[in-house]
Amino acid sequence: MKFICIGKNYAEHVKEMGWKDDHEIALFMKPETAWCKSNHVPYPSFSKDLQYETELVIQVNQTLKNVSEQQALLSIEKISVGIDFTARDIQLELKKKGMPWEKSKSFDNSAVVGKWYIFHPEKEYEFSLQVNNKEVQRGHSGMMMVNFAQLLAEASRYFTVHPEDIIFTGTPQNVGSVHKGDVLAGYLENEKVFEITIV
Repeated sequence: MKFICIGKNYAEHVKEMGWKDDHEIALFMKPETAWCKSNHVPYPSFSKDLQYETELVIQVNQTLKNVSEQQALLSIEKISVGIDFTARDIQLELKKKGMPWEKSKSFDNSAVVGKWYIFHPEKEYEFSLQVNNKEVQRGHSGMMMVNFAQLLAEASRYFTVHPEDIIFTGTPQNVGSVHKGDVLAGYLENEKVFEITIV
């Protein structure tokens, strides 16, 4: 399995990161080793600024390759909330050098995925993150610049998408740093889908 991740999909996050708003999403991947299946997430030794990026995550029920938006939408089976952990200090260094982001995005235990729910294509999904019982980030699928069908179809142009793959769909504004001992809880609508501790 692999994680297919979408960047630059929420306008306000693009602004807060100081990126050029060229209306083009970024695509990158995380390996299976990025999946933290424990509720204890280790703070990486190589970073001094680990940040959360809370996202809606989806999974499909069939293999996709170069599919239409309609095919893509019909293939989505499950949805949840996840965190794309980012070593922001490392990412900024890499960006300055014009180098790829993998070291800052794809490291071990950098992906958290919550409890799955059945996906309903007609529904718009709200999600949020709390750190130490305080809400720090909130988003809504209607805020995405590229919707579920569009981003899946676009990803399938370049990568074969398998049913076991997990797609991160982008983060809204208000990403932030975490510290050892912080407790993070992710919500899909009003349902808590994960709770993790930074160790």
